[in-house]
Amino acid sequence: MSERKTSFGIRIGEDSAKELDKVVEKSEYLDVSKSEVVEAILMAYFEPDTNHVEKARELIIRKRKGKYRKNRFKLMHLVHEEIKI
Repeated sequence: MSERKTSFGIRIGEDSAKELDKVVEKSEYLDVSKSEVVEAILMAYFEPDTNHVEKARELIIRKRKGKYRKNRFKLMHLVHEEIKI
């Protein structure tokens, strides 16, 4: 039995959207959608050994201070590699 799904709208920055599009394009052979990629990223983010509240807080503070590193899309690329397997 598959998990129940819910829909909600999100707004993301243009850079994030471009990176998301790149992951989808590189995964063309899987016929993957943006929603599937975002869900995979969230699944990877919500690993059981991670303090999600602290990680989200850290990322939000960095972004607000303009100190969010350019390698912020590393997770997307890691997820892409996981999808290939």
